[in-house]
Amino acid sequence: MHSTMKHILTLALSLVGASALAADDLTIEITGNDQMQYDKKALEAVAGQEVTIKLKHIGKLPKAAMGHNVVILKPGTPLPAFAMKCAPAAATDYIPQDAESKAAIVAQTKMIGGGESTSVTFTAPEPGAYPYLCTFPGHFGLMQGVLTVKAK
Repeated sequence: MHSTMKHILTLALSLVGASALAADDLTIEITGNDQMQYDKKALEAVAGQEVTIKLKHIGKLPKAAMGHNVVILKPGTPLPAFAMKCAPAAATDYIPQDAESKAAIVAQTKMIGGGESTSVTFTAPEPGAYPYLCTFPGHFGLMQGVLTVKAK
């Protein structure tokens, strides 16, 4: 009986440890709609945490008319200047390809249309305020927010 109890306790502790590790991962769900709105303007994560952002376009319009993505930028990146570089980049789903812009991107989803979903997984960077936006032309004015990364 004693060894059975010890075995059960060891198993229980290992399961608790496994669930604690799984809790370190973070999944954030964001929706975008045909009115150019994200449902979340503020996100939070902890530095070093594995973060998955799932974007769902709950509208009906196709990608060509009302595409949405989520692009997370480094702190201090000026959104209007970044967005201006996105508009002419239709061939790359409105992600600018110049070195400065590429260096400013922390993570990005692909561009999707109504009824579609996508996701991106990345490791939360050092603590700070990371702006995010939709890079479809004209959308950043309404479709933006901040990912706040906190210290462990």
